[in-house]
This record gives sequence, structure tokens and C-alpha cells, in this order.
Amino acid sequence: MKNILILVTVLLTSINSYAQVQNQTKEKENFIRWSVYFGSAKHELNENESKRINDILDTLNIEHVKSVILRGYTDSDADSLYNIKLSDRRVATVQGLFEETGISEKIIKRSYYGENMAGRDSASENLKSRNRRVEIVVVFKPIPKPLPAPKDTCKRGDTMLVLKNGTILKGSTCDLNDSSDLEIIEALSIDDIISQNLQTMSNNENQLISGGMISIRSKSGNCNFNKPITIYVPVLDSCSDSKRMSLYNSSDGQNGRTWSPVSGVKIKIVIRNGSSYYEIVASKCVKLNLDFLVKAPLDSKLIQIESKVSGFTLKRIDMYNDCPRFYWSFKKKISANKMNLRVTSMSKPPQIRFLLINNENRKDTLLTPFMPLSDLKHGKFKGFSGQFEDRTQRWIIFKKREMNLYPWYQLQDKHVFKD
Repeated sequence: MKNILILVTVLLTSINSYAQVQNQTKEKENFIRWSVYFGSAKHELNENESKRINDILDTLNIEHVKSVILRGYTDSDADSLYNIKLSDRRVATVQGLFEETGISEKIIKRSYYGENMAGRDSASENLKSRNRRVEIVVVFKPIPKPLPAPKDTCKRGDTMLVLKNGTILKGSTCDLNDSSDLEIIEALSIDDIISQNLQTMSNNENQLISGGMISIRSKSGNCNFNKPITIYVPVLDSCSDSKRMSLYNSSDGQNGRTWSPVSGVKIKIVIRNGSSYYEIVASKCVKLNLDFLVKAPLDSKLIQIESKVSGFTLKRIDMYNDCPRFYWSFKKKISANKMNLRVTSMSKPPQIRFLLINNENRKDTLLTPFMPLSDLKHGKFKGFSGQFEDRTQRWIIFKKREMNLYPWYQLQDKHVFKD
């Protein structure tokens, strides 16, 4: 009896929510709708469905998203209460993918109906498969009309500047030739990113892969150009996954450490003198990062990084790689001298360093040099199917076999205190 009462309550709440959401979406003209499908009794997406939804999510500008509506369904197999819970788990799976792109949980509206909207599907496997789905509606904010470009009042024509790392700026001579006021900085290499204390991490701590950064600043605070400046940033290598790049910006108040998406600005890849460039148009001072959000592959695993250094507490971990290009610094994720991090596609081990604080004298800090992650001791061994894999050989039942190392790494005294 108790289960029946729970089912009736959930069903009435779901139908009411469904009617409200339908009325809301009818009022919206600017939205997209599609569905993803699941296997029987499954709440995980298969590889094809996961790729399909990720391809669509890659095209979304999250700054323009007003709300996301998720509705979960099942076929009529199994118990009704089980199907309600299954449709809830399916919605949770899809919701997780949206949150990975930076969509806030606050704007995601979720509902789940189990088999209650399935209809008569028992006679057809095709109908059953169509009912095993989550329907997705993404509603967009109204896009304001762009302001007209300012007229060129300089009357001295255009000029071009070529920066030391190959970035090209094309704009008004009055803007670009005023070297006493305009400060232009580019950061394309890992050394530039680290030396300028920049991080490839979004405001909600999602990890970004970088295609380069550029900052144009006015010392006098006069950031309105006579005419828009066209910026050409070199596409340095294929590791940056150039076609997936989006623009992120950072305010001076954030010290360039974290980045948020730029709305209303598109990146084009153009060819100049046989070389590829990102083309960006700016009408005022900017601090831009060319990035794409890290989305872990289906077979990715979590790695655990732990400090076992005697008398010291772990306070920060810095990690970088140049293929793909990123620099991340972690503080909040550290707990009890440990940090868990999801492994992404890497062709070689990333470089890592640690900031440690003396337990007795809190003013005494220790910053290790960067070292390959694979140099740290591994805690135990187990199969691992990620693209970055450490491998070793061990004798197993009188035969030497190659094994993948379980991704659990420990910083020990020997890594810090050399004889």
C-alpha cells in the first residue's frame, strides 16, 4: 500500500510539472528540442548517444542559455515504481553532461515519468526503444542586436603589428601606434602561461584546454578604439583541437586566474601566407583565452594524487602539459593530503609540482620543481584503459607480463629530499 501511495504522489506531481513545462515552452520561440535514447533497463548512454549529445553541447554558447528542460521516460517493462526511479536516473545522467559544460544546476528543470507516458508499446520493440529516452529542451535568452561599429575618426589609415610570438593585430594607426598607452600581452606557450600566472580553468573550476591567450589594455583607461581591431592568433599545433575553440575572458579582479565564456563573439580560422590563425574582432580592450572545455572520454578514469612527505601538509598542486596545452592549479579539491582528478586524453604524462607547508612552522613552505607524473610511486596495480597509461612489467605465474598501472600516485620523501 505504501508503494502505491508513493507512486500516485510522484505521478500526480510529474503530470502537473509536465503540463507547466509544456505551457512554458509554448511561449518560447527560441529553443531547440531533441532526445537521447537508452538501452533496456539502462541509465548510461552508449558511445553513439554520448557522442551525439556532446556534439550538440559543443555548439552551445552557455551565456545564451536561459533554461534546460529534461524529461525522462521508460518503456512499460518492469515494475512501475522501478521505472519511475529508472527515468530519474536517466535524467541525472543527461543533467551531468550539461553541468560539465558549465550549465548551472539552478537553470535545469528536471522531471521523470517512468512508463506513464509510454502509451501502448508492449507489442512493438521499436516503440519500446523510442520510449527509453530523455527529452531535452534548451531555451535561449533573447539576443540583443549588436551596436553599430564606431566610425573611424583617426583619418590616418590602418596599420599592422606583429607580436613576438606571431600574433598579428590589424587596426587604426591612431590606436596601435600609441605605444605609450596601449599594453599588449600574448601567452601562447606553456612557459608564457605559467610565468604570467594564468590558469586554463573556468569560473566553476571546469578544466579548459588552451589555444592561447591575448590581453590588450589601456594604461590610461581609454579602451574604446577608433575602429575595431582584428586579432590573428597563430594556431600553434594540432594538439589544441583548433576547431573546437571558444572565447573566454577574465576581468582584472580575477587576476587572469579563471575564465568565463564570451557571448556574441565568434572565432574564425583563416589562412594568411600559408599559416592558420584564429581571427577575432575586438572593439575595446580585451583579455581573451581561446579554450575548449575538457570532456572526458567514456573510458576515462579518476587518478588519485597523494602527498606522503613527512612533516608537511599538501596545500596546492600545479599541473601542465603542452599536448594538449593546459595549466591547472588546484587548492579546493585537496582533502587529507589527497586529490582526485579525471584523466583526459594525453599522449604523454603531464608535469606536476606540489606546494607543501611545514606542520610545525606554518611560514615554512616548500615548492617542488615540476616532474613527470609518471615519476611518482604508484600505489597499486590494476587495469586502466585511459589514453595516458603508465605501463610496467611484472612476473605473473612464472611469466613476465606487461601491465597497466592503476592511476594512483604518491609524492614521497625521496622525491623532495635528495641525498
